[in-house]
Amino acid sequence: MFRDSPEWPSQLNDLGHERPFVLWVVGTPDVRLAAVRSLSIVGARDCSPYGRFVARDWSARLSDRGWVVISGGALGIDGAAHQGVLSVGGVTVCVLACGVDVSYPRAHESLLANIADTGLLISESPPGSPAMRQRFLSRNRIIAALSRGTVVVEAGSRSGTTSTANFVNRLNRPLFAVPGAVTSPASIGCHQLINEGKAILATQWQDVAAMLGDQQLTSNLESVQSRPTDVLTPIQKKVLDAVPLRRGKPAEVLMLTTGLSLREVLIALGVLEVEGFIRQEDHLWRLVRA
Repeated sequence: MFRDSPEWPSQLNDLGHERPFVLWVVGTPDVRLAAVRSLSIVGARDCSPYGRFVARDWSARLSDRGWVVISGGALGIDGAAHQGVLSVGGVTVCVLACGVDVSYPRAHESLLANIADTGLLISESPPGSPAMRQRFLSRNRIIAALSRGTVVVEAGSRSGTTSTANFVNRLNRPLFAVPGAVTSPASIGCHQLINEGKAILATQWQDVAAMLGDQQLTSNLESVQSRPTDVLTPIQKKVLDAVPLRRGKPAEVLMLTTGLSLREVLIALGVLEVEGFIRQEDHLWRLVRA
């Protein structure tokens, strides 16, 4: 498949001069159409049982919602993501770091064959090309560019997964990271991405689908998760947290409690009173009982 082919996925053109010249493809689905509603799920080869479960479970559930899941076919998280999709009869795309006729890793020979039956095997390397370190790094940019968003399930501090994440950031695509145990080396990379503001914290698969445009899930999440205080500004929330339920406090005391200026406190109190969160009695402020 060449750049001017009808099935060429236009997302790859966002790579600019780094876009591949040609793709070798095995499978029946239309590559361009498969990439329209797609996301990638990637992560560590040496993953934990927790990471493997999340990758498999989320992939299956997202596939059930009509999403095409893209990954790299490696051991660990990648393989679990592909397996999750296949378990529900969905379509998954595997971007290889070798030729499409090469089974790598050898342990995934049957998995790659199953992907080819219902999904797609893609590579920019000619048939017969062996897997090489540089090809793994190169294929990561394709995974990032093909997908509307990327989920990192587990990753070390330095890994191929973080290179995929870097490409996603460069393309300004949504990047999600799944948190893990603070003691788990496999989650260090995810925690770093979240702490540095490079990735969005994802604690459930619905978070990912909703932020990528699943309208039904978006409305469902808003109705379940929205709270009256969601409309408040950080300053208003800070003042509200300082207002007592029973014995009221004057604005001057709330100023000392919050560390805000008296003007900021008075403005926030006025808004909170109008919204029905608090009430004033003899210049003392207290919460309104729910």
